[in-house]
Amino acid sequence: MKELSKNRHKQFLHQFIYRFDAVGTIIILLDYLYTNAVTLDGLLSEIPPRQIITSTVSCPAEKQQEAMEKLYRNHSAQVPLTANAVKLKFKNGWVIVVPQRETSSIKVISHALSTEYAQEIADICIDEISE
Repeated sequence: MKELSKNRHKQFLHQFIYRFDAVGTIIILLDYLYTNAVTLDGLLSEIPPRQIITSTVSCPAEKQQEAMEKLYRNHSAQVPLTANAVKLKFKNGWVIVVPQRETSSIKVISHALSTEYAQEIADICIDEISE
């Protein structure tokens, strides 16, 4: 941070402010839009779309823990297995698997850059739960 502050181009310093300043953020955003001749719509269109798919799989309460452990083992989950959920990371997305003991089902929430990939990784988990 000290080296950046010595730089005669102080454009990087705003990223080191340890508080959130809403007005300052808007000013920085407007300055960026004006300097680069970009519209807000143009800037928003550069953000890649993300897709979230939620599915529910029927699974008896007594088999839910076994299904969760199987998913955990098969996909080497990086987030620890708990009784409440397991998060599985894939190359371009992730899946959260949450047991619903009251309804004897498991909720599968997948997140990816495209709907097709989100559905694909959700289907992988649904198939393993259903086996």
